Amino acid sequence: MIASANAPFLTALAPIIGARFTPKDKGASKLCVSDRWADRGTFTPEPHPLDPPESSWIQIHEVRPRPGPGTKPFTFYGYKLAPHPTFLVNGHLARGAW
Repeated sequence: MIASANAPFLTALAPIIGARFTPKDKGASKLCVSDRWADRGTFTPEPHPLDPPESSWIQIHEVRPRPGPGTKPFTFYGYKLAPHPTFLVNGHLARGAW
């Protein structure tokens, strides 16, 4: 069962999995997915790489802790990015200091 307030999405998804769908007027609509939806032949799997082509492992050259003063001490780790100024870490944009 897929429940969503996005009725246009469920309307587009229903024919792909071979299901009938009637949206609700108010609230979340529900789309029932059969256990045998893949057997209907309406879905064609597509291969996609798991890692983007620009991804790579990098080497860390130096880590320097910078303690924060105050009543709630913390540690900030400074870094420099070279040769590119930004990169993604688990989908989050990391960048060097301005």
